Amino acid sequence: MSEAQSWIIKSWELYKKHYKLFIGFFIIDTAVVWFCRHVPVLGFPVSTVLSTLFGIGWLFAIKKASQGEELKIEDIFLGFKNKFIEGLLYTLIYLVLAGLFLLPVILTVGFEFVKNFFLSDSSGIPEFTIIFVIGGLFTAILYGLLLMGCEFALALITYENAQPIEAMKKSFDVCASNIGVMTWYGLLILGLLALCGVTLGLGIFIAIPVIRISTFYAYQDLFKLPHPAPLTSSDQLSTL
Repeated sequence: MSEAQSWIIKSWELYKKHYKLFIGFFIIDTAVVWFCRHVPVLGFPVSTVLSTLFGIGWLFAIKKASQGEELKIEDIFLGFKNKFIEGLLYTLIYLVLAGLFLLPVILTVGFEFVKNFFLSDSSGIPEFTIIFVIGGLFTAILYGLLLMGCEFALALITYENAQPIEAMKKSFDVCASNIGVMTWYGLLILGLLALCGVTLGLGIFIAIPVIRISTFYAYQDLFKLPHPAPLTSSDQLSTL
């Protein structure tokens, strides 16, 4: 369990060295995604793609920082420059899987709603409630499995040039084989997010960057990388 704590501690130390830029990354990322999400019709898929590409940019920047390289505010856009196609494909796969996981539950709950509220009397309400609860639990389990596949997928795409499906499979396998430490890690993240409420939301400027950075350290440990893998020559050129 101390392994998960070390990821947060190391993330905090790196955050302190570059906090101004990490806060800048967070503001740019959040503002652009939030604005695009409110665009009619295409807002959700477009903002989801942008969120993925910004996530890759975070990972490139975090690696640079961990190696003692100079960070620049434009590093947040490295995902757009280096991994646009991979990020787009990953997002499409994620959206399709999320939709497939949700579809059976939506259809089941929708059918029960119509049957009990439009085709029969109110005696069906308890049955509907049970179906709704079961459907919610089923969805939560499936989405949890999807999150295991997503946890380190972007890191694998960014650092190992893995293809999206391959990256998601590897991520799932590592999370499944380290379920104890990942559960504790998740609880620590929830704790960090809870602190944001105590600070009236201001803590989010610390919590989100630290959580982003901790993904890098978790990836480094769980995929047995003793040191951050060096940036490739193409990656270094793209940061200039």
